Amino acid sequence: MRPHVLMVPVLAVFLALALGCKGDDGPDVDDVFNPDSKTTEDSKVGDTDEPGDDTMKEVEQDNAQPDDDTAEEDDGTVADDDGAATEDDGTVATDDGTEPAECTEDTDCDDNNPCTEDICTAEKTCQNTPIDSEEMVTCGVGKCLRKVKKCTNGVENECVPGTPAEKEQCDGTDDDCDGVTDPPDSVGCQVYYRDSDKDGFGDPNDSACLCGPTEEYPTREGGDCCDTDARTHPDVTEFFTEANACGSFDYNCDEEEQKQHPEVIQCIRHSETECETIPETGGWNTTIPECGEYAAFIPGCEKLSDCLKSPSVNKNQACN
Repeated sequence: MRPHVLMVPVLAVFLALALGCKGDDGPDVDDVFNPDSKTTEDSKVGDTDEPGDDTMKEVEQDNAQPDDDTAEEDDGTVADDDGAATEDDGTVATDDGTEPAECTEDTDCDDNNPCTEDICTAEKTCQNTPIDSEEMVTCGVGKCLRKVKKCTNGVENECVPGTPAEKEQCDGTDDDCDGVTDPPDSVGCQVYYRDSDKDGFGDPNDSACLCGPTEEYPTREGGDCCDTDARTHPDVTEFFTEANACGSFDYNCDEEEQKQHPEVIQCIRHSETECETIPETGGWNTTIPECGEYAAFIPGCEKLSDCLKSPSVNKNQACN
């Protein structure tokens, strides 16, 4: 039902009543609604200048409205989110919903995955192909060293080092995986000495427990009491008239300064033809000098008219 169409007769009634109140010339209510009324017929074909007729025509024209129920035509267009028509062009969108950009070279297709082969195809689209790599990746050191293939079916493999041992051993391997093989104090180590004068004997006060000799600690023979003088070591048998580099006459490192000639000479006659020299190597005339000091030395005894000392020589005492 259309309300604005029904309102026309109602308004006409009110207008008729209003005009009737102005004078006798206007139509009454019965004339308006009576189809047989002469007044009504006159108003239909009569003078168009009648005030009532003009008013009713204007009301009918003003209340005329277009039909709002006109059917809308469906053009079959499918709208997207913003209401605009869209068309599927067949392009595959990327993960974020955008269409992939064209590539011009392989570097444009780098997907930051070392385990794919990234190429720009002839169609200017990127192709990322998973690969199996023969390249090996290493991790860890010593006994913890491990190797794995870099890539398997496009996935980068993780290299996990082995578990280090609690203590290092003398076995030629980095057991505790710290990058050092057979360090000092490893299980099974032996004592080696520093040999500064390279005489084969080391300083007993400077040693290290090692798995083998090193340039710094090359010998297992210690006992060198003066490691800055190669003439001084436990195997020395020579006597020296001057102190060693350490200011000592203890060249054989026995903690004593042994005199080469520790006695005064004695000449003993046993017979007219026999004269004994004690000691046989000769001795000092009267006083035994200290190491490095000079005194009169008698090399032996002579059988002359009696058993007498041979002539003396000035000699310094040698020690070891």
